Amino acid sequence: MFKHILLIASLFITFSIYAQNAAVSYQINNLLQNAPTYYGERGSKKELHLVVKGNPKNIKAFLGLHAGILKYQYDDIMAIRIPQNTLGDLVSLKGLIKAEIHNTPMEVMDATAIQLTSVDTVHAGGGSLQQAYTGNGVVVGIIDSGIDPTHPDFKNDDGTTRILAFWDQNDFSGNLAPYGYGKEYTGVDIDAGLMVNYLDTTYNGHGTAVTGMAAGGGKVRADVKGMAPEADIVVVGNRPSDLDYTNRMPYMLKLVDGINYIFKVAEAAGKPAVINISLGGIEGSHDAQDLPTQLIERMLDAKNGRALVVSAGNAGSVRHHVQYKMNRDTAFTWYRSMHANTGVCSRDSGAYMSFYGDEKDIDNLLINISAENLPCCNGAADETGYRVVKQTVGQKVTYTLNNGSTQIGVVTTFLEKIGTTYGYFVEIKSQEMNRFWRISFTGTGKVDGWSGPLNRRSCNSDFIYNSLALGGSASETRKLGRYVKPDLQQNIGNAYACSQKVITVGAYSANTHMYDIDSIRRNFPVVQKDRIAFSSIGPTRTGVTKPDLTGPGSRVITAQASQELSSMAISSRSSLYLGGKHSVIDGTSFSSPAVAGIVALYLEKNPDAGYAEIKRALLNTTDQDVQTGAEMPNNENGYGRVNAYQMLLYQDPVGINELKKLDALVYPNPSSGKFKIELSRLDFDQDYELTIVDLKGQTILKSAFKSHEFEFSIDLTGVYILQLTDKEENAYFYKLIVQ
Repeated sequence: MFKHILLIASLFITFSIYAQNAAVSYQINNLLQNAPTYYGERGSKKELHLVVKGNPKNIKAFLGLHAGILKYQYDDIMAIRIPQNTLGDLVSLKGLIKAEIHNTPMEVMDATAIQLTSVDTVHAGGGSLQQAYTGNGVVVGIIDSGIDPTHPDFKNDDGTTRILAFWDQNDFSGNLAPYGYGKEYTGVDIDAGLMVNYLDTTYNGHGTAVTGMAAGGGKVRADVKGMAPEADIVVVGNRPSDLDYTNRMPYMLKLVDGINYIFKVAEAAGKPAVINISLGGIEGSHDAQDLPTQLIERMLDAKNGRALVVSAGNAGSVRHHVQYKMNRDTAFTWYRSMHANTGVCSRDSGAYMSFYGDEKDIDNLLINISAENLPCCNGAADETGYRVVKQTVGQKVTYTLNNGSTQIGVVTTFLEKIGTTYGYFVEIKSQEMNRFWRISFTGTGKVDGWSGPLNRRSCNSDFIYNSLALGGSASETRKLGRYVKPDLQQNIGNAYACSQKVITVGAYSANTHMYDIDSIRRNFPVVQKDRIAFSSIGPTRTGVTKPDLTGPGSRVITAQASQELSSMAISSRSSLYLGGKHSVIDGTSFSSPAVAGIVALYLEKNPDAGYAEIKRALLNTTDQDVQTGAEMPNNENGYGRVNAYQMLLYQDPVGINELKKLDALVYPNPSSGKFKIELSRLDFDQDYELTIVDLKGQTILKSAFKSHEFEFSIDLTGVYILQLTDKEENAYFYKLIVQ
């Protein structure tokens, strides 16, 4: 039947196929297709920032011949800069495995809760702690809109700055090597007054508020300080115009550059570092397979004393996710047209969508794109006919849709391999803005997609949420197939937020009231410690539990940028806290820096801890109760609420004090039976022995391997103990749950 559908469709639809190149991403392919716009004299003077994977020798030789720059390298993944007119030569380079550029839209992930998180006990060195911990000797890195360097909470007692370094990515008068853009200010520069006129104006001083949660010093009011009030601060300021409401598109590669920069500054200072990112997007594969995320993971692998904490996102009550799970039936969803070059997206008019799946899940899937008539259900104006989803990787296929002799639009599809994931991209360029588009799947398999609404920073088209919205009856609509509505699952942030090596944080409510600047009590309609509805929900596309845990993020009080305080004193006095230097605010943007500050406390005590140990310490010491859920972990609260005191008391079972620590990451856990072990690449050539025993002490699996990665399976449900040893007899123990 499917063969007949394909044959009939090919007789009526005009389509063309471009040359393929499996090494390029969807966005790079689009640049290549628009070569006349980017090449020539203008193109030769502009740079592209990319992440590439492949033969390092060949790539470095290419950079030398084409005036390119290697920014930094981890194994066979490199961040590079090249002239735009050399892109075509790069993608044809022998030994290139993959090249990616990322410009998907991102949004900010919008008081201190010292007592709720037990940080007050840690600051005082109370309980069983032998000393106080305040983040001294640790770098807290913030990648955000910027910072107000004049705020008292970011200064020492003598008035000097606590900001060790600041990289303003928006200042194009600078050319910071090796990144090629932005201007750097050291602490000496700041104390000399070189940043006195800098304003953190983006999204109401978002970066200043985030930094206050992580590392505010409590200089204005002792009751309002960050989790690590004596930590050194390093800030990377994203381009403000990339973060505002109309064009919030910080390139992913700027964030990766920022991570590299902060780790470099910390390493030069001889200090461990934890970085917070309260920015994120909703589109993409949601499985951490993209090259920028792989590069971030390599940075974490490269050296102990490093951690990355990110916001889960504020989409918990937004239907961003759609999943087509097919079993020889037909399913579909309607999508809206988008206007050209909106404040969110620089695209032609029409509709856009992307879908992601594993190879086994797309092998037998077919897709059909239809230009719907209104009212619906009595035949489309035109359609592509069912085509295989698994078209040739790197190949762009174009179809022309017509309404009689009038062209409706041009549909292009592109298949990209992203690690072990396949991304299928659909573009519909059309001027018919009242047209709706039906995307249908049939066959067997599964794909996931993430989209609208547009006001939530999505460049994919918004869904039609009601299957009856286009005028058909329930029975008429059902003839087209099973209508798939977007759901509230898997709206966690994309890319790095889905990495097992990154700490992803959801939000709960902190304060039920506060006294404002006029000493008026302001009551908040929240339940303390309850997960807040906007906090994004997991899991990842591959079923990994996210968020990892929750922190205080709703009705929190934190530092506010001076230029925002002056306007709030006139229009929002009820949001200003006593003293007039702090305000109440909401968002996972603030729960993640709270956890990042707590990680800084742990790094003060354990400066050589690796990211895996830090994550174990966090997740094994959380508060769990009726508010976090009966079954833990879950995809609303992760492993529970952060508890700083218990984390600081944590004794990691990995390794022997006299010998080198053996650090490992095992995931997903719980699992349906398939697990993966990742070890530090610093121990790449080690010999390891794996033993799995059940709770009766019986060995059910024993295996040896020599790699930093290993996969294994357990067939029966239950609880098991994993023991991993190396040739020096360092041991690692971990509890596994098969469900």
